[in-house]
Amino acid sequence: MKTIVKTTLAMAVATALFTGCTGEDMVSSIKSGTGGGAGVGSDNITVSKTGEGFMVTWTKKSSGYSEVIYTDGTKGARGNGYPITDNATGTYFLNCTERAGHSTDSYVGYHCTRPDLTLESSVRLKKGTQYQWLVSYGSDHTHGEVEATMEYSGDMLIID
Repeated sequence: MKTIVKTTLAMAVATALFTGCTGEDMVSSIKSGTGGGAGVGSDNITVSKTGEGFMVTWTKKSSGYSEVIYTDGTKGARGNGYPITDNATGTYFLNCTERAGHSTDSYVGYHCTRPDLTLESSVRLKKGTQYQWLVSYGSDHTHGEVEATMEYSGDMLIID
């Protein structure tokens, strides 16, 4: 039994190093018996403006590990970042507010929080660059459909 546990943990560490998933993500995936791309394309994301930034709402209908990513198309499978991740179905919220002192003439920075977790994340948008929001399914990072687009013009945040 100890050999099985050690082998499973070694595989989880190797997978985490290869895919970039955190140890917490992998442990949750192992505990729940999930993983892979089950339910690809079944989740919904909405992005809406708020007074101080924006809110991402993710209705996760798929089983297994998934991430909400934002991408400008120049980065790898995980885009410019993955501010929301989870294994369980449900509705998740990410509230992002402009971060004082983290914006320049070229970039705007947002501080993001989830009401269900104490973890915090950040989103950084380059001025004049369009970003797409979508779900990346499983540790193989199979992308779903683009659910929203966002662009910071330098004066305002535009969300479609």
